[in-house]
Amino acid sequence: MKLFKQLIVLSFLLFVISCTKNNSDRIELSYSFEKKENKINLMFHNNTNEDFLIIISKTLNFDGKHSGSEKLEENKPVNAYLVNQEQTIFSKQIDSINSSLNPSASPNDIKTLFPTAIFVKKKSTKQLEYKFNNNFVLNKEYKTSFSKMRDILNTPYNLEMLQKMQECRKDEQYKIYLDDFVINDSIKVKF
Repeated sequence: MKLFKQLIVLSFLLFVISCTKNNSDRIELSYSFEKKENKINLMFHNNTNEDFLIIISKTLNFDGKHSGSEKLEENKPVNAYLVNQEQTIFSKQIDSINSSLNPSASPNDIKTLFPTAIFVKKKSTKQLEYKFNNNFVLNKEYKTSFSKMRDILNTPYNLEMLQKMQECRKDEQYKIYLDDFVINDSIKVKF
């Protein structure tokens, strides 16, 4: 009888351990908000054993919590723009792809609206700095969230862009990260 109880407890523990999600082999996203400088830093921690190329937006869109007493002009969206985009072969490649897929897009659109690519080596961290526009209201909370990868991949434009990125690879020199980032919650800031 004692052995039977031990087997039940052991089975339960194995079940619990197998159900817990292991995030050690994924890319984690964390952030820090610097209120005085009106900027936010995103940190991508590559906990995997492989180098990855990450496709990320150059503009982060934040929405504020709305209340019925707010004026319409107080509900302006707040955007944060990538500062000092890395000029790597990967970022130039994705800008070129975005230009070819959107020949009518202006250079400013390519600079702000379309995504960029960053390279994160295995077991390392890459930091990106974003600066906020001045549309925010003081003492109001704003938040943004990252789309699930399945939502991103359901957009034909994104699929075409990723296909072209795959075609540009030489000897599979890198992998493109197509999994969700590990993040506890949406990104929140309060001015």
